[in-house]
Amino acid sequence: MPQAKTTELIAGALHVSRFGTYATATGGDIERALRLYLWNVQLSSAFHASLGLLEVLLRNAIDRELREWNAQQLRADGSQHAAE
Repeated sequence: MPQAKTTELIAGALHVSRFGTYATATGGDIERALRLYLWNVQLSSAFHASLGLLEVLLRNAIDRELREWNAQQLRADGSQHAAE
């Protein structure tokens, strides 16, 4: 299938509310708009991978600090909580 036909099929399958922004940004050049759209998909994928890693690291750091803080708190009967 020729590239122009493939580009038209993909662009036509994307909703105008999603693809229209890219078409407008490229002055209606559908091939450039599709390249821009695909670049954005790759950028978003890279960002979400990093964001996912950050979320795990932050959650583990918060858990570590809360465990330490909880171990220092006294129970209602005056005894200490277990560290784990």
